[in-house]
Amino acid sequence: MMTRCLLLLLLLLPTAARAAGPLRLRTLVRDAKTSLKNTSGQADAEKALLEVADTSLVTDGQRMEIYHLCARLELSQNDAENLKLYLRQEYDTLAFFRTILKMHQYLLLSDSVSRACGLKNPHAAKARSLLLRHRMNLLGGGKYLLSREEYGEAFPFLDMYLRVPEERLMARDTYLQEDTLLRKVSFWAAMAAYNSDNPRGVLRHIDRAIDGGTEAQRASLVECKTNCYLALRDSTAWLATLLYGVKTYPRHDYFYLHLMDYYNANGYYERGLLMSDSLLHIVGGRSIYWFGKCQMYLGLRDYDRCIDAADNVIALDTTFVDAYYDKGIAYLNKAVLLSRAMDTDIRSATGKQDRVRLRGLYQYAREPMERVRELAPDDKQRWARPLYTIYLNLNLGQELAEMERILGDDQ
Repeated sequence: MMTRCLLLLLLLLPTAARAAGPLRLRTLVRDAKTSLKNTSGQADAEKALLEVADTSLVTDGQRMEIYHLCARLELSQNDAENLKLYLRQEYDTLAFFRTILKMHQYLLLSDSVSRACGLKNPHAAKARSLLLRHRMNLLGGGKYLLSREEYGEAFPFLDMYLRVPEERLMARDTYLQEDTLLRKVSFWAAMAAYNSDNPRGVLRHIDRAIDGGTEAQRASLVECKTNCYLALRDSTAWLATLLYGVKTYPRHDYFYLHLMDYYNANGYYERGLLMSDSLLHIVGGRSIYWFGKCQMYLGLRDYDRCIDAADNVIALDTTFVDAYYDKGIAYLNKAVLLSRAMDTDIRSATGKQDRVRLRGLYQYAREPMERVRELAPDDKQRWARPLYTIYLNLNLGQELAEMERILGDDQ
């Protein structure tokens, strides 16, 4: 008898659970509507509704209704804060703005559920009206949080302000696309995202921000865009944006420098030379472009042209430490090549000439490398080893001892 009763109970459980779902939902909806009338308990009612919104207890149509009811609950809480402001009572500024943002989120979520499931949204007209009425409060919230440098908090407000005109719910309100604030808000949104390590958020709005900026602002914004692609490890977009930046803003050195680093690291020396020559032709003689050529020639092991390019850099900027360094390295590399190919017979005329030439190369390397030391005295790891090699081959005992001491101290 007990086994038969247990079996009957197990058979009835699924039916009971299914019946409990609609019953619980009706109770939650009733409680939520009561909280709207009483203007109290809205937060708890909303939390309870959201707990069942994405469960199997509700249908798509009920889910659409839940999100719309949550939007009404947020609006009710906003009205309460707004009333405090009207009565000159103490009120919560952040709560005021956050309820507006959440109302927007729930209204759009409700509409997206209806569209995804092919249902008619009976609240579309009301939702559209609320979105239009409260849209400027989104901007107010974003600006308020920007003033507090709370960039991560500010971004959703600015993002929603820009998103609303693009929603299908607002398709008839084409004038929103002509909003003169869109470009400015896009700039604020992109910067809020950038300052809160949100590269995807930056990329969502930065193109319109670029369109609305001055030339100096556009160059900096394209730089931000490049950094975002790098953060996302999208190498194709990163390289394409670098190329766009260097061609569009040739005087904004960020793009050129990073492009040269990329070419140098990957052995694309000929590309680097073409780019440098192009910019020298378009912009004119700048030390940075000549240094780009210097690095590319060093990579190609064309040391004579590397030295010539370094001399052009130094003629334009006598403090360009990297040019002195590359010039010194080029002479040292020429010395290494000569030492491998030279006549080792100390009695032959050719051998004597080679030794004179070799000593000359080390002497030529000495001046630029000592200049590196002079300009960057703390960068010992960079100049101490090359100077040790130079002094050793020039038989400069005192200078060699000093380098030995420096290298020993740094180990």
